[in-house]
Amino acid sequence: MMILFTLTMRAGIELGAVFKVKIVDAHTGTPITNATLSLITKMGEMDMGTLTLQSDRHGVFSTKSEMAMSGDWQIIIQIITPDKVLHEAYVTLFTPL
Repeated sequence: MMILFTLTMRAGIELGAVFKVKIVDAHTGTPITNATLSLITKMGEMDMGTLTLQSDRHGVFSTKSEMAMSGDWQIIIQIITPDKVLHEAYVTLFTPL
């Protein structure tokens, strides 16, 4: 199965960080609702935790995190699709104070 996904992140001091991932079948455009999603967060070599995203049953998965430290973050997005295939993507971002 080939997938397309979109990662959005909103962050703020009071809000923390909200991650949303939308997943669709790349061939049909149909939302994938029964996948398993995790975000592995790191700063340099330091493991900052793994977040599990929850489905809204419409192809959007979300979670919240503190991300209280400013600096360069690496996020590994892991998606296991219904056919049991692991898909990974790597994102680097900077969070200011």
